[in-house]
Amino acid sequence: MDSTWMSKCRSTPEFEEGLDKFLERIFSRKETGSHIYCPCINCGNLKGVDRVEAKSHLLCDGFFEGYKIPTVLLEPDDTLMWDAEDYMEGLAECIFHMFEDEYEDDFDIPETKNHSSVPNINAEMFYKVLGDAKKEVYPGCKVSVLSFIVRLFHSKCVGKCNEKGFSMILDTMREAFPHASTPKSLYEVRNLIRELGLGFEKIDACPNDCMLYWKQNKDKIICDACQTSRYKQSSNNDSEEESTTQADNDGDYKARKVGAKVLRYFPLIPRLQRLFMSPKTSEYMRWHQESRTKDGLLRHPADSPAWKTFDLQNHEFAKEPHNVRLGLASDGFNPFGNMSVSHSNNIDVYMQPIIDELKELWDTGVNTYDASTKSNFLLRACLIWTISDFPAYANLSGWSTKDKKEKEKFCKVLKRVKVPDGYAANISRQLCSKVLKTIDLIRIEKDILKILCDLERLFPLSFFDVMIHLVVHLASEARLGGPVHYRWMYPIERYLGTLKSYMQNRSKPEGSIAEGYLAEECVSFCSLYLASDVETIHNKTSQNHDDGGDETVLPIFCMFGRPIGATNVVKFGHDTLAIAHSHVLFNCSEIDFLRTEHLSILRQEYQTKSKRYIERLHSREFQEWLTDYVDEDMAGDNRITNDITALANGPYVVVKKYKGYIIYGFRFHIKDVEKNRTTQ
Repeated sequence: MDSTWMSKCRSTPEFEEGLDKFLERIFSRKETGSHIYCPCINCGNLKGVDRVEAKSHLLCDGFFEGYKIPTVLLEPDDTLMWDAEDYMEGLAECIFHMFEDEYEDDFDIPETKNHSSVPNINAEMFYKVLGDAKKEVYPGCKVSVLSFIVRLFHSKCVGKCNEKGFSMILDTMREAFPHASTPKSLYEVRNLIRELGLGFEKIDACPNDCMLYWKQNKDKIICDACQTSRYKQSSNNDSEEESTTQADNDGDYKARKVGAKVLRYFPLIPRLQRLFMSPKTSEYMRWHQESRTKDGLLRHPADSPAWKTFDLQNHEFAKEPHNVRLGLASDGFNPFGNMSVSHSNNIDVYMQPIIDELKELWDTGVNTYDASTKSNFLLRACLIWTISDFPAYANLSGWSTKDKKEKEKFCKVLKRVKVPDGYAANISRQLCSKVLKTIDLIRIEKDILKILCDLERLFPLSFFDVMIHLVVHLASEARLGGPVHYRWMYPIERYLGTLKSYMQNRSKPEGSIAEGYLAEECVSFCSLYLASDVETIHNKTSQNHDDGGDETVLPIFCMFGRPIGATNVVKFGHDTLAIAHSHVLFNCSEIDFLRTEHLSILRQEYQTKSKRYIERLHSREFQEWLTDYVDEDMAGDNRITNDITALANGPYVVVKKYKGYIIYGFRFHIKDVEKNRTTQ
């Protein structure tokens, strides 16, 4: 999509044609829904509007200064070729790049974006995956084997089907379609999915968390600090080490010693490289520098003083759009859900691999291939901040924070307060907004101080521990770091709950969680290449999504939102129907000309009466006059459409009532339902 039309005068046909294409692209995207944040001067990407209102705003007021069309809307149509169907050949090509060990010896970093270079080819891996991408499930089938297996496993994960149920489905499919290339078992499906993803490394650790048997220590069997054995001891004889059997590449089974404690490490570098090796995500990795809106508001961490200060101090790093800024999140974790059992360990020893990778990414960088520009570049990364709750500062910074008193009870009044689902108090809502204004944050800093002073008049001093004091710094931190939802702990803590759900074997929790995460990671990546009509984690609608209304009816009836709950059919009385009918007739723009005509008739008939008298008479008699006018049809007035005829006939006496409604991202319930909920 061309963006030169934005520089044209808003009254020209070129601007209006370009605006129509711009809005068409936005609203045709499945994740957009019925509303967008309007980028006009007055709204400033802060107000949600529908398509008609957005066009009106942009034609009248224009775009705000510094607005740039998102990159995903500028890409040519041919780059979206897989939206209509699964694009497994593209997945195969991307998988090849992920598993590639090294580039050609004469690798050169391209000096310009237009320079095109192709990495060397691991032919065996590439053609194996590509063959599955082209092979039909059965002769004449439009679905490939790879697409079929990816969709099967994706459906299992999204639908949370257990292993037994999934295996029974596979057995039924094989019996019904004996000549089809269907997987024989869940084990076979998992093996293929693992080949499409990235694995993890197993690193033995000292049982007492003293050291890792890694790098120069990988061959040691005794801990340097506590002299404890690296391997598990047999329960029958403490001097004997426990062992297990494992098949090698030739199919021969050999004994292997079992590590007493194992770190399962998911390497960072190949996962960063994969984000650039997929054409669907590579452009998003450069968005912060190439397509970000720069209007002085805090929309992204790149708008924050912390980010900008880092860029000023590291010019070479900042001028490369591919370079990545990272945040490190840490929190206590217990896979069994019983916090009385300590399962989290000393973190410093286990952070050695990630620190080693971070040093490599900062000091030297790694050669990476960008699928969207078809060029090689040197990827570097930095750790710009950490994310943790206050007690976790002790793990990363060495602060003594865990002896602070924690509150068990809070104000009963606050507990009884109920707000709409998705809503929050003024300060919380402003502070947690997706778009922040510096002037508002300065005002919030002062408001917080005043609120705490007011609270000191109501609560005892014991209420004001360090956690209450931290509120003083929230606005200042947002002013320095940008929108808080990029740095708070809520998504981290929720995701830890997701990881706990992967534990199928309580005797081996770490391995069970690692395998579950690996399956999710592979499915998430493969789903980028599924057809656009397949629901995935990338395009699923939000919990409080509304349907945007019915565009086939008159605009006054095109109500946004959708009802929820059971339907209750009731009949309205005559007075209620009359009020509803009057409201529709006096607010429907399609009959403006008829209201004007009726007013003209009244003014001619009552020339001596006041304006207020005529308006009251118009309000009382217009409904009856319209009905008579439509019935007579004034000798075939072609302005009277079927919709206007239906309006004149009045509403239907039977209506539907619901117990809840979702609109503009909020969920509302009637009082009978609300009293048993924590939100409206």
